[in-house]
Amino acid sequence: MSLNLLSFLFHTVLDLVNYTYQKIRELLVTRTSFFNDVRTLLKFLWFKDWSDLFSFILSEYVPFRKVNSS
Repeated sequence: MSLNLLSFLFHTVLDLVNYTYQKIRELLVTRTSFFNDVRTLLKFLWFKDWSDLFSFILSEYVPFRKVNSS
């Protein structure tokens, strides 16, 4: 429980003070999509630190477009 509260606090602080994190959250809208994207990126790519990861997300983000299948 303590780690869960700590992670919630950490993300709240990031949301308030980190401009890059705020921009990423605007792009990805929900925390679920944010964590899914981070999980996928970390599974396949190596980043030196969190700022590199965040910069990569901001620079390489391509919005998903729904295609009409009919």
